[in-house]
Amino acid sequence: GGTPGPIQDAVSNAVSNLSEPVTIGSSLLQGDTENSAVATKRFFINTTVGLGGTQDPATEMGLEQRKEDLGQALGAHGMAPGPHIVLPIIGPTNFRDVTGDALTALVNPLPLAAKAASSGVNYSDNQDEIQFATEGALDPYIVERDSFEQNRRYKVENGVVPLTAFPELTEEDISK
Repeated sequence: GGTPGPIQDAVSNAVSNLSEPVTIGSSLLQGDTENSAVATKRFFINTTVGLGGTQDPATEMGLEQRKEDLGQALGAHGMAPGPHIVLPIIGPTNFRDVTGDALTALVNPLPLAAKAASSGVNYSDNQDEIQFATEGALDPYIVERDSFEQNRRYKVENGVVPLTAFPELTEEDISK
């Protein structure tokens, strides 16, 4: 617990700033030029005015961060998530996201290292919530997997939740 100190904030901001180039590319791959432009501005502002990304003046200027990654870009282009896996340090993920992370790491391993660090912290910080959500569940793994995959689907769709398609019922079906 407790609130993070200024050094933790600076490290967190710098790690977050390193993800901006990945967001720029992933947004472009999805045809989202608006988010790509915001991420580009954020990266330049936070790298210069924000002292190498240790501070986040871009958010104060109204440039909200919306992280995108190659896993989201692949998902937006119709690639299925594939098998759910839980990796050491990183925590829950799926085959599509690991593929996206591996491709990103080939170009620049820093965002993946940053993601591993922040995922590890987030995963351990959220253990209480994970235990609460899975308490009493017949299979805690399934609850954790399903909530992770739902969250990733939400991010791939940029928060647009698709309506579930229900089968069309005719009068004939109902009278059976």
